[in-house]
Amino acid sequence: MILKIKRSLFKLLDSVVNKQTNKTLKIANDLNNSDLYYWCFCTTIGELNACKSLIKEIPEKYQLVLFTDRDIYEESYLKAFPQAIVITLDGGLAECQSIASKFPPSKVLVCEIPIRLHDAPCRLSFELLYLAKKLNAPIHLVNGWLYHYSPSCKQDAFERYLFDVDYLNLFDLITVQTNEVKEEIESIIGKSKKLHVTGNMKFDALSDKSFIFKDHISERLLELYKDCEDPIFIAGCVSQFWEYDLVLNAYKQAIETLPNLKLIIAPRHPENTEHMAYLTTKLAEVTKQGQLKSEIKNQPEVLDSVLVLNTVGELKAYYSIADLCYVGKNHNVLEPLAFNKPIAVKDDWEKTYPSYPVYRATLSAKLICEVKDSTQLYEWIEKSSPMFSFSNNTLDTLTGATNLNIKHLRLS
Repeated sequence: MILKIKRSLFKLLDSVVNKQTNKTLKIANDLNNSDLYYWCFCTTIGELNACKSLIKEIPEKYQLVLFTDRDIYEESYLKAFPQAIVITLDGGLAECQSIASKFPPSKVLVCEIPIRLHDAPCRLSFELLYLAKKLNAPIHLVNGWLYHYSPSCKQDAFERYLFDVDYLNLFDLITVQTNEVKEEIESIIGKSKKLHVTGNMKFDALSDKSFIFKDHISERLLELYKDCEDPIFIAGCVSQFWEYDLVLNAYKQAIETLPNLKLIIAPRHPENTEHMAYLTTKLAEVTKQGQLKSEIKNQPEVLDSVLVLNTVGELKAYYSIADLCYVGKNHNVLEPLAFNKPIAVKDDWEKTYPSYPVYRATLSAKLICEVKDSTQLYEWIEKSSPMFSFSNNTLDTLTGATNLNIKHLRLS
């Protein structure tokens, strides 16, 4: 009865905030070839990649329905899972009943976040999972991590206030990366047999050297980079103004002694026009030989000094041809490590990020190098050897989370 009252109260608020109730669902690859739908929520390509090996274990009898809350990932999701239906959520309540009616789930999987409602920057409503539970679908969350973010708006804050505990109780299984996360969840719902520590599935990605060509332009560019005798430096997941400065100032210093150095810089959020304007302006101060990947229309025959990789879902492919890599603060160092690349990162990462345990483990194993400023990054570029290599045995003790999760899920 109390839950019914809370749902009614929140529906009233949602009807005031989201007055447009007849929005069209954002559905890509709208297939209807199954009565068995397996929902899987992965807010970004990072969560999808972390859980990709597990998702591939879902039996073919299920029609996979991938959820995100950002339409920029739609194409990348379909590249990874061409037979999936991809739905982009807006977080409102109007879409929930439509989705549940059109694609009634047999099972539901939430990958990594959010363990707590609106803990992380993504839009997954309590109502959507509640309707799945009403349809008797088991709901599982894997590779769980807590960001400890504040909700992004007042409506999300109110939804979390109303349903924080109810949301956690919807899950039939929660696997988490660390004991600390487990203890925090237990402080909210009490000791529970549905809570398990399985480690971080991101470490299992070290064995995955596969990548996807987004288009023929990238396929051709990667051929040119492979044949190129010049050193190649890639800066991936660069996400802040100061970080654009860090990379480009280091590059500007480096080309004084390494004039043929090629730079590939991949902004974390190429859809952010303000960030792209800043990056391109800053780049113009460094070199006139730069181009945006999105603006290349014909098959290239030569490489410019700088490529701005402002497309989504391609970064791993470009890591494969780099000699040296910089990974943006708080982001995934395992993709370039999978190719045995030397890696530099900025120091002082955020402890709440799911990338933090990976950062600490790889730093302790001396698989990555920390820099404090652009001068240190330049010095690292100048002295680092492309012949760098390491043994994956160093991280063997951290792998195996995917298999543990598969055992807990008993996919069938």
